[in-house]
Amino acid sequence: MVFLSLFCHGAGASSDEVVAEVPPAWLKVGTYAEYRCPLFFWSLKEAEGRFRWECINLSNHVATLNFTLFSLFKDSATISEKETIGYIDVSTRDLLYPNGTIIGKTALWLPPYMKLGEKVVVCGEAPNESIAECFFSGGISTHTCQGYQESYLARTAIHGTSGGFDMDTGLCQGGLAFEYLGYLGFGEVDGLLELTATNVDLGPRYLRTEILEFLWSTVPITAPTIAVTIIAVVLYRRRRKRRGKLQQKTPQQLSDRSKS
Repeated sequence: MVFLSLFCHGAGASSDEVVAEVPPAWLKVGTYAEYRCPLFFWSLKEAEGRFRWECINLSNHVATLNFTLFSLFKDSATISEKETIGYIDVSTRDLLYPNGTIIGKTALWLPPYMKLGEKVVVCGEAPNESIAECFFSGGISTHTCQGYQESYLARTAIHGTSGGFDMDTGLCQGGLAFEYLGYLGFGEVDGLLELTATNVDLGPRYLRTEILEFLWSTVPITAPTIAVTIIAVVLYRRRRKRRGKLQQKTPQQLSDRSKS
């Protein structure tokens, strides 16, 4: 779920140059991320998937990742599991065959801190690569397993698909990463909805959204109580003030008032 705050930035001027790739400093053996995802031909009420990748080896600039898809069928309460191994050049995000042949780009992560109008290859290989452009940068947040995190959004021009990526790490929060999954045999995955688990440190929570969500959820409930409390305090103070004035009057003044 992407939360657009009151301080979102709009689209910027586009550029024909793609941003430079940055090998993620956070990627180590044992690093993992897991996503909730829908499945083709199934509604979310009928079935749901959990897609997970984990780095099991990192040699020079090539990471060996274990990919797993858990499919949960709710009517029969059954779970099916599919697993495969993939290789990624962390300096280019190229998905590789075991012999080193390039299959195409992946979007498990993108460069961090992308700016408005910057472009990046998210899928495929030249001359048929899919290029996405950053159309929101900062000022927005996405709900993740580590709370709301500041994000940037990138969108492809050809397919019109978009995705959210963590501003500090570039880790995919949901969206575009599923385009390359067909290369790995996960063609039944119909998108990545939400980052549900990871041991990557995404940084501090985006407090602006945390505060806005708290106010949004609590104000409708607390506002009547606050209003009643304020009215009760005002009436109590007025009554107490009136009693104080009566106590200050002399017995003669009170007697004269009762006679009149």
